[in-house]
Amino acid sequence: MKRWLLMGAAVLALVLAVSLGLRSPAPVPGSGDKILTAAGEPITRDELEEARRSARALWDLGAAQSVPDDRELLARIVRAHLLEAEFEEHGITLTPEEESQAENSYADTRAEILAAIEDGSTDPDAARQTLETVQAYWEAMGWTEEEYARRAGESMAVSMKRARLIETVYAGDGAALEAELDAETEQVLAEAGYGAS
Repeated sequence: MKRWLLMGAAVLALVLAVSLGLRSPAPVPGSGDKILTAAGEPITRDELEEARRSARALWDLGAAQSVPDDRELLARIVRAHLLEAEFEEHGITLTPEEESQAENSYADTRAEILAAIEDGSTDPDAARQTLETVQAYWEAMGWTEEEYARRAGESMAVSMKRARLIETVYAGDGAALEAELDAETEQVLAEAGYGAS
């Protein structure tokens, strides 16, 4: 019974947490002033503003214990750019089947939660609350459910690529990847004048 509820909570946690760190779509020319550059890609004020809105929405929904400051939000965005660069550098990709799995992750999990409610294998109130929280989040962000599902798929794809990167390049040592990303993130922020945390 708890398996479905945990799966729903995991999807909520994954998408909401990763939403703070995922790169926004490529900025449209003139869509915001460049704040800094990470892995050769500009990070704009619009990206930072979206991260602020996301952090605020998570706080308002009770899904976060605090609202990170701009430096922390920028660090998350920088890390996402650096991680994407690692994927590119090492040729980390997904198979078509994995891409499909990632793309459909939100819809599949939502369907499983609804089926679990229907067959009585989970707490219906808690499961509905999970789905309502997800909906409240995408509404707070000004997204449609389709946009949220797309971003959830992107989040899942990043998680899958990250796991493959750790397995194939870092010999299963996730801490080594994290240490490298931490050091590179601090360097990018320091070079842009954001100093140490």
